[in-house]
Amino acid sequence: MKFKCILNGCVSNVRAQAEELNGFIQSYLTGEATQGSTILFCANKEDRHKLLGLVPTDRVEFARVNRFQPETILDALQRIEDKEDTVLYLFPGGFWGSEITVRWAFRRKGASLVQVEQIDCTQNRLIAKKKSLCRSCSGNLQADPTTLLYFFGQGQR
Repeated sequence: MKFKCILNGCVSNVRAQAEELNGFIQSYLTGEATQGSTILFCANKEDRHKLLGLVPTDRVEFARVNRFQPETILDALQRIEDKEDTVLYLFPGGFWGSEITVRWAFRRKGASLVQVEQIDCTQNRLIAKKKSLCRSCSGNLQADPTTLLYFFGQGQR
């Protein structure tokens, strides 16, 4: 099952984003989700080498943007992912991650889920564990990736 991490290299906290996603992948992404890559948005070509060591996957694609604006990012993602069959998108936590997650899911006619604590990718389905009711209850949500694109928002903190 293919997954992609999305990083915003235009901001100063890109290291924290990468660490959050890497921690989530290592600790909470279980099952068959082994084909991961990263799309890293950055403003300068010079930043590429510096940012390359931060990505949480072995494969990385750079996307150059003048500045990180939601519409610019969504349009670039659309061009990059137009012919891809990625099932799971991992966005770091925070305001921009949640906003892009929901808007990207809408564009792809998929579903979004933020503040997920664990994702199990087995038997061609996704099961996400999420806290609800002021974090007092926990629930499992299941999606069939063959009929529904599934998107993930904020990682474990």
